[in-house]
Amino acid sequence: MGAKNPRWKGEQVGYEGLHRWVHRRLPRPDLCEICEKNYALDLANITGKYNRELINWKWLCRRCHMQMDGRLSSFLDSRIQKERNKKANEIRWKKI
Repeated sequence: MGAKNPRWKGEQVGYEGLHRWVHRRLPRPDLCEICEKNYALDLANITGKYNRELINWKWLCRRCHMQMDGRLSSFLDSRIQKERNKKANEIRWKKI
């Protein structure tokens, strides 16, 4: 196990392999570590340093995870734009 395993990649591990490694070693809490609500939790890298230091990882709900990554605002903007497009198409079809 670990460095004694001939297939050990150390810090050269890939994205999925690193997530699996951290998942096995970082206990999953019952609540999101930021908002403390009980939603489905994602394993999130909070520092941007993809390594085996467990301090760089947290269990977060999807909303907190997307907010930390800076993806929440663009996701919400795209949902608003889709809703606007849907309404515009409905108006166009009513005119026909």
